[in-house]
Amino acid sequence: MTKEQYAEYRATQHWAQVVEATRRLAGGRCERCPADGDDCHHLHYRTLWHETPGVDVILLCRDCHEAAHGLDGEPTAKSNLCYDCQSAEGEVVDYPCGHWVCLPCLKWRRFAG
Repeated sequence: MTKEQYAEYRATQHWAQVVEATRRLAGGRCERCPADGDDCHHLHYRTLWHETPGVDVILLCRDCHEAAHGLDGEPTAKSNLCYDCQSAEGEVVDYPCGHWVCLPCLKWRRFAG
């Protein structure tokens, strides 16, 4: 997907609904720090058009969103072994810590409290 195609996607009613559901789920707060959440961030793009808020998309403040995209100059994790279970291959990088996490562990983090 090109940047232009992604910009078109972000202008759709579908994305607006994902953003609203993600904000509601997060209570308007960044999911990585105590700041107000400003941006919805895709943890991966495999479910584009079928995102689950809180699993595939999370709410971040601008600073945490920049860190998630590596714009803060911090290195990300080198190993892609899941940080939580240490047995599965990590599929997404959990920011701002930069640890790889497999999707079952990510879902557990999101819904276990």
